[in-house]
Amino acid sequence: MVLQKPEGTLDWEYLDVIDCPDVSGYESLFVVVVRYSTGDTFGHTTGKGRLAGAFVDWDKAEELGKKIVKGTETYEDVCSHSCRAWNGYFSHVEDCYVEEVPLKERCRRKKSLMYL
Repeated sequence: MVLQKPEGTLDWEYLDVIDCPDVSGYESLFVVVVRYSTGDTFGHTTGKGRLAGAFVDWDKAEELGKKIVKGTETYEDVCSHSCRAWNGYFSHVEDCYVEEVPLKERCRRKKSLMYL
């Protein structure tokens, strides 16, 4: 399964292709989304977005999101095709949230992890 970019106002520099767990028998997939800023000596950009992981368990997704907010995530924590672009000299996390992607028709939920 390949996830497309979530809708919204984030600046998606790359189409993130992430490894997804087997979703057979599950009603929802929980995607960890990171909004970050980046730049260099000559400028600064905010509102960049990356998908950091996808889980069938809310708690595992929230655990990864909290690690990202604290800056304690490793390359092994983040999905294999994401590059932790929010970690850099001029980069930092603006927000990190878990978004529920229903696999069947139902409501979505989203929870920011930035201010826990």
